Amino acid sequence: MAEESSRPAFQSIESLVHAFGSVSFMLESTFNAIYNSFRAVLAVAENFGRLRTMFGQVYSTFAVMRILQWLYKKLLYLIGEYTHTHTEREKCPLIAYVFPQ
Repeated sequence: MAEESSRPAFQSIESLVHAFGSVSFMLESTFNAIYNSFRAVLAVAENFGRLRTMFGQVYSTFAVMRILQWLYKKLLYLIGEYTHTHTEREKCPLIAYVFPQ
C-alpha cells in the first residue's frame, strides 16, 4: 500500500531524471557537431594552404625553366649560333635590348 502511494512521486522523479539526461545528451551532441564542424573548417583552411604552396612550387619551377631557357639562348647568342626571328622580336620588345643585333 505504501508502495502504491509513493509510485507517482518516484515516476515524476524518474521522468525528471530522464528529461535531464535527454537535455544532457542533446547538449553533448550539439557540442560534438560544433567541434567537428570547426575541425572541418580548419582542415579546409589547411588544404588551401597546401594548395597555395603547391601552386607556388609549380610557378617557381616554370620560372626556373624560363631562366634556364633564357640563359641557354643567351649563351647561343654569345657564341653566334642563335639569331632571333622577326616574330620573337614582336612578341617581346626586351629581346632587342637583351640581344642587340
